Amino acid sequence: MNIKRELLVEKLIDYIKNNFNNGFNNKIIAAKFKINPVYLSHVFRKTTGRTIRRFIEDCRIDKFNELINAEYKHYGYEVGYKLGFKSDYSFYRWVKRVYGKTYNELCAPPPNYFHIQAEEKNQKEQIIFVNTANIV
Repeated sequence: MNIKRELLVEKLIDYIKNNFNNGFNNKIIAAKFKINPVYLSHVFRKTTGRTIRRFIEDCRIDKFNELINAEYKHYGYEVGYKLGFKSDYSFYRWVKRVYGKTYNELCAPPPNYFHIQAEEKNQKEQIIFVNTANIV
């Protein structure tokens, strides 16, 4: 493999990973690197085995998984914006296409989540009440 091509693909991968949320395509990337879009696509696919579009999709999937598994739960429109979608509608369609479930189905707490939290809260209140009763 040509070293120039490998260096070009490494630069492309870094650029895409750092900017995939800016909403771009092969033509915009090619203009940035001042090369022909067809040549760019050909070299990228030949070197990585994936198209640029598929690589961007994989970056979005990785970031999506990172965001929904974070301690802070993001609203759908926030996640869509961070992944580079121009509208909520296109983001929700993408989630349904990729995961086969809606965003709410993927990110909803388990069915007994609120019930368990309420029970834990009641137990804490009882413990506090018992402790204050013993002190007085």
